[in-house]
Amino acid sequence: QLQLKAVRVPDSAVASILWIIGEWLTMPDPMLSPWNLDEKSKTKIRSEVLRLLAKSFTVLNPQIKLQAVHLASKAILTLKANQTSLSDGKKKECAISEFILALARVDVLQDVRDRARYECNTLHLSVGLSYDTSALQQ
Repeated sequence: QLQLKAVRVPDSAVASILWIIGEWLTMPDPMLSPWNLDEKSKTKIRSEVLRLLAKSFTVLNPQIKLQAVHLASKAILTLKANQTSLSDGKKKECAISEFILALARVDVLQDVRDRARYECNTLHLSVGLSYDTSALQQ
């Protein structure tokens, strides 16, 4: 899960942390960040955060789900914006991001569904989605 059992973190705080992580991990210029990490370290952190979000997406609070959708969209844009061919690790990260978007498109909550469908359609038009493009027409 995203939270430790002994420590209770408010959902709004987790959503804010996800936003900060998304901004930091998709920042292109290393000089803008106080922590100068190479792209391999950022990819590793981003993959792990996305994996944890995908694993527990169905039980998350709506605020956290919306930030998870936004983080997944940012990850796809970051991966596909500058590169024509993706490595295996980046393909896996892209697949996890698209999985989060697919889960959100069929979520119980209308706000999450609408945001996911909007971001999926925008991504499909801008950079293209690799794994789940058939459900975009629904």
